[in-house]
Amino acid sequence: MEELKESIINHISLNDAAFSKYQQRGEEELSASQKKILAQNLLDKSVLMFLNRFGNLLKKEHLVYFKQLKYEDKNKEDIIQGTAYEFLS
Repeated sequence: MEELKESIINHISLNDAAFSKYQQRGEEELSASQKKILAQNLLDKSVLMFLNRFGNLLKKEHLVYFKQLKYEDKNKEDIIQGTAYEFLS
């Protein structure tokens, strides 16, 4: 699953639309490595926040990663999986 997670992070970091609305006018564009770090940190910190911010940019094959995530709180697991599928439907 680490390979799939890396694929998701790479996909998001290479997508210009992923970070454009979070950048101020006149600021230097973030490098691909900076984007990768930001996406990685957000995914590690909060899957739900990651999906809310980048879910519309994911590919269908990325859903496998989110489907396999398990949480002690079944409601949280259902919300995350539902949010992932919502962006691709």
